[in-house]
Amino acid sequence: MTFFFWVGMKKDIFTFLVECDIFQRHKGKTVKTLGVVQTLPIPTTIWVNISMDFIIGLPKFGNKPIIMVVLDILSKYAHLCALSHHFTPAIVAQLFINQIFKLHGMPTSIV
Repeated sequence: MTFFFWVGMKKDIFTFLVECDIFQRHKGKTVKTLGVVQTLPIPTTIWVNISMDFIIGLPKFGNKPIIMVVLDILSKYAHLCALSHHFTPAIVAQLFINQIFKLHGMPTSIV
């Protein structure tokens, strides 16, 4: 008996949603799927493919509340570099050269 109740309720809900003006105006667009997400290739040597990220909102350490994280994708080894609050791309590039490039060379890709 409960099975038929759920089937009837499902039909009523579907009918309500099809006829509801607000639902029809605000439902998501139906678009063709964009395709399969391409995975990153597995690197063969360390420090060839790296990822960079910034952690903000931390307590200040020497007037530098931001950490730039540079991670090697293969070995999962990370470098943590402190940054001040108002940093520019030039400051980030100089920090990258001083801390990462001098130790590991130029990577093939940065994610």
